[in-house]
Parts: sequence; C-alpha cells; structure tokens
Amino acid sequence: MTAPRLIHLAQYIDDRGVLVFGEIGSELPFIVKRAFWMIHTPTSAVRGRHAHKECHQFLVALKGSVSVETPIVTYRLGIPHVGLYVPPDNSITLSEFTNDSVILVLCSHKYDKSDYIL
Repeated sequence: MTAPRLIHLAQYIDDRGVLVFGEIGSELPFIVKRAFWMIHTPTSAVRGRHAHKECHQFLVALKGSVSVETPIVTYRLGIPHVGLYVPPDNSITLSEFTNDSVILVLCSHKYDKSDYIL
C-alpha cells in the first residue's frame, strides 16, 4: 500500500497575482474523472471516515484549512498550492474545518458506493 503524501503544486507569480497549477502525470498522479468541493462545512463536522478500493484522491484547501487524519499521520491542509495525494486503501477522516474552508477533491473514478471501504 502506498502512503498518502503532500504534493507541492507549481505556482506562477507576477504582479497580477498567483496562478497555481498541476498537470496530469507530473504533480497529479492520475487522470481526473470527478471533482467535488466542500463548502459551508460546520467547524464541528467530521467527514470521510473511509477508504477506497480503487479510487485515488487529491485534496487541497483552496481557502481556509482542514485536518486530514490517516492511520499514520495527520496533515493540516491550508496552503492553496499544497495538496494531499491519497492512494487507494488509505482511510482518511476530515475534521477541524475553518469557517471559511473550501476543500477541493479530485478523484480518479466516478462515484461508486461499492468502492468504499468503511
């Protein structure tokens, strides 16, 4: 089993601001087939609490921050150019959302309830 790992995305910075990007095969180790984001999440909410059999995920806090607990380590995502790559068979639990958090999740597979490991 491959462990989750932080991935630093490329940034282009000039007087117009910051452009953050990741490319399939470079920073993103899978083809994206689904995307979703979490907004207006109560600070007391707990999400996730599962793994996937086949689906790879990439999580990034576009705004605010969130804690992502794995069986080995807990990550605090809160920098928009740093995301967490979560390979299959890794259970994650998301908690400690900030009031303003916007959490983007990119997935290698379309939604399939039978892919969940609870």
